[in-house]
Amino acid sequence: MRRIFLFALIIVIALGFIVEGCPAPTPESTPTPPESTPTPPESTPVQPIVITFATHEPPNMMTVEQIITPVLDEIENRTGGRVKIERYYAETLVSLPDTYNAVKEGVVDIGHGMQSLVPGQFPMDEVINYMPYDTINWRPSTVWWELYQQFPEFQAEYKDVKLLWPACYPWGLIGTTKKPIRTLEDNKGMKMAVGAEAVALRGEALGWTPIPVPPLDLYSSLEKGVVDGGGTFEMDNLWAFRWGEVISYITIASLNQLPSFFVMNLDKWNSLPPDIQDIIDDYTGLRAAELNDIVRWSVEIKYLPKLEEEFGITTIYLSDEEKAKWVQADQVAVNNYITSLNEKGLPGDEFFAAYLKLVDKYSAPEYEVKAAE
Repeated sequence: MRRIFLFALIIVIALGFIVEGCPAPTPESTPTPPESTPTPPESTPVQPIVITFATHEPPNMMTVEQIITPVLDEIENRTGGRVKIERYYAETLVSLPDTYNAVKEGVVDIGHGMQSLVPGQFPMDEVINYMPYDTINWRPSTVWWELYQQFPEFQAEYKDVKLLWPACYPWGLIGTTKKPIRTLEDNKGMKMAVGAEAVALRGEALGWTPIPVPPLDLYSSLEKGVVDGGGTFEMDNLWAFRWGEVISYITIASLNQLPSFFVMNLDKWNSLPPDIQDIIDDYTGLRAAELNDIVRWSVEIKYLPKLEEEFGITTIYLSDEEKAKWVQADQVAVNNYITSLNEKGLPGDEFFAAYLKLVDKYSAPEYEVKAAE
């Protein structure tokens, strides 16, 4: 019996050694770890096309806030960030008189300037400054744009740049410091500040002594009595430049609808992809011109009644009989302008007739602009 017990013990011990020497089975459900996959490098973001823009207007001006910024923002948005417009205000990049040449030479890509400051370059542009005294043209920039489409000679004035859109003032009213102008005779002998040549010529026809005064010098010239007044006042500037502080009377008779331009360097324009050109064309041109007209007129109408409350200015409205006298006196300046175009080989008579036809169209009640709330 003892031998049987010893034999059984030896077998148990031997089996234990065998079990310990066998490796543990690997469960079939255990997955084989995958080989590590390298992380792909991040794609390099597309750099936007940078376009520089320059204007003489300060950033807080109505023109910038309600016209320029919406147009430029829309171009950036509609290109999906492929275009970045760097904006320079208040002549920080180029001066106002140098804007056209700066764009033409590529110093700046887009510039906002004034035709009247580029002598001899824009004779047909002057037509917009001859609005009849007995008419209110609600769409001066639209009139300008439609004339531009009709006359190749007009388009030729911008052959060295890409015209984006025109921007005209609603009117340039007559402001005086001491003597009110209620009749044609009241104009005689008045020393009046002028800018554009058309304003000087029309003022002479009324009896003025025109005196060229830069806009930034106008306040002091009025305050010191260097001039008795001027013919380029409108609501935005009366507030922005505080000219209303030195003006006592405003006569509702417009000598001009001072045009300005937004133009682009031709090489920069030609370097843009066609789809981006299409986007820019779509949101400038007539669309931007109409925006300019509506915004500017709404501001004029809203603030005109506030002249007396804010500055103590008396507003003078001409009678229909008086307006007719002014229109007749103005015919001398109009005829001289038409003749000057004809002498340059331009279609003066046809061009001015087309202008008056468009003015009549856009003076109709259906185009009247209401004050913005």
